[in-house]
Amino acid sequence: MFIIKILRYLLGYVKFSCEGGFIERFINLTSREGLNVWDTEKHGEVMTACTPVKHYKKMRAIAKKTRVRLRVRERHGLPFWLHRYRKRRGLLVGLLVFFVFLAFMSNFVWTVEVKGNVTIPQTVIVETLEELGLKSGSFKPSLDLDSIKDSLILKVPKLSWVGMQTNGSKVTVNVKERVMPPEMVPDDSPCNIIASKTGQIRSMTVYDGQAVLKVGDTVAKGDIIVSGVVEDKQGKSTFKHARAQVVAQTVNEYKVKLVMNETVSKPTGKVVTRRYLRLFGEKLPLFIATKLEGDYDVQVSEGRPKLLGLELPFSIHTRVYTEMAREEVSYTEEEAEANARKKLENIEKTELANIKILDKSFEKTEENGELLLKATYLCEEDIAIHEQIFLNS
Repeated sequence: MFIIKILRYLLGYVKFSCEGGFIERFINLTSREGLNVWDTEKHGEVMTACTPVKHYKKMRAIAKKTRVRLRVRERHGLPFWLHRYRKRRGLLVGLLVFFVFLAFMSNFVWTVEVKGNVTIPQTVIVETLEELGLKSGSFKPSLDLDSIKDSLILKVPKLSWVGMQTNGSKVTVNVKERVMPPEMVPDDSPCNIIASKTGQIRSMTVYDGQAVLKVGDTVAKGDIIVSGVVEDKQGKSTFKHARAQVVAQTVNEYKVKLVMNETVSKPTGKVVTRRYLRLFGEKLPLFIATKLEGDYDVQVSEGRPKLLGLELPFSIHTRVYTEMAREEVSYTEEEAEANARKKLENIEKTELANIKILDKSFEKTEENGELLLKATYLCEEDIAIHEQIFLNS
């Protein structure tokens, strides 16, 4: 659809109206003659539509035959624009030079976009691509994208797959991260089940190994609960990969400290915007530089202008400076406690996400202008973890 719009613009088209006579017959005859018509609309006895310039000329004979009155409403496209400015040769020459410049600049890479990374920082992938020669300003015909893909996987071991797609002067790098297996004791290695936390055992199911503790016992972090060393009736010891589920009642404590009086930065309302033209990896200022006095918060963005839907081979780098003023803020005890509880709620959602909370209590203290809120959570959770038994050979 986009290509069709470009062709229509380059060849030129008109929006016309027709009324009177036999409009239905007029439409049938234009269709039979293979004349292209689009955006047809009818308002009462008047119909409007669009058609290429050369097709409109052929419609005149059909309109005369069907007694339909044609009238050009609008003219669109490059031919009409050139005709309007035909006497301004400098403008036409400049336009020609501009399109030649665009054609030349399209041989360079201006944007490198990385997609698909989650744990690997964007900067790591971008900097590695720059080392391999893929960066803003690179000459596209000289790039071996297949070789760059293979080298990127070797240099960033956490990547399992890399795909590259070129769209004009933009290269999109799609990546998939390697799923690293968790560190686990191999199934064929002997191990004990130990406690990941201190608590009281509420239930225990032993699948393999010899239980050292029982339900109701108190266990400290790191204590052996199920041993991988099993003795038979004859006193002979064998080593096994112990397996068990051990649910214990645990106590988890978290503390949040908030200052009752603090200095914060707030915007004053003064905003300064500065734009740069990024070309060949260089930033050219589009403003008259003046020194900024005071503290500013900076937001950076970058966009690529478009012409007729096509991205131009340069970008506009924008920096928005928001002036900030430091201000003393005081919180009441109720406000400070409410903020502390919000932070504790976030801790619950992360640290205790998959743990059953039986009860919770809060203890609040205030000293030297600081509010300390301690939360104690009584929980039930599986505390069984594996600890490998290393045998001396």
